[in-house]
Amino acid sequence: MKRVFALCALSAASAVAFGQSSDGPLGIRVRVAYGFTPSFRANGSDRRMEGPEIAIGVPVGTAFGSELLLEPSFYGAGRLRKGGDDDADMYRVTLLARRTFAKGIGVRAGIGYASAARSRARTFNGTSGAIFDVGADFPFHTNQLRSLSTFIDVHAIFGTEQELSGFFVGVGARL
Repeated sequence: MKRVFALCALSAASAVAFGQSSDGPLGIRVRVAYGFTPSFRANGSDRRMEGPEIAIGVPVGTAFGSELLLEPSFYGAGRLRKGGDDDADMYRVTLLARRTFAKGIGVRAGIGYASAARSRARTFNGTSGAIFDVGADFPFHTNQLRSLSTFIDVHAIFGTEQELSGFFVGVGARL
């Protein structure tokens, strides 16, 4: 899965580099979020995962008035705390359709693939499957970041396996 993730990221970057002119913004969206999964059963006990997520959305085209983004992401569940949550590394690749509405509010929906593997051996053994992503982002500007297009991101992921689902809140910037 790591090779597929890297290949998709490089392909998307190449497509953007070929299709973008040097005088305009790239449109790449970088996000950092914190998320958590719903409870799931693993080896006879209720478990959950929570931790940081890092994602890079690369524009690959437009369709029906929406921007299409290829978004590889990494979710490091269990990275920031010890104890009640399970530890896993989750890699995702998602094709998103994003549309901007009034006051710069963006809404997105997408489909993709996720693969999760246990890290720091706990009860979770790993899984993979299809995912569906829905969310919204809300622009915000500060005096220090006036030239950067920043936003607050809220999204939910629904997976074919419960361990792949989750809710995320974070911040991001459009480059």
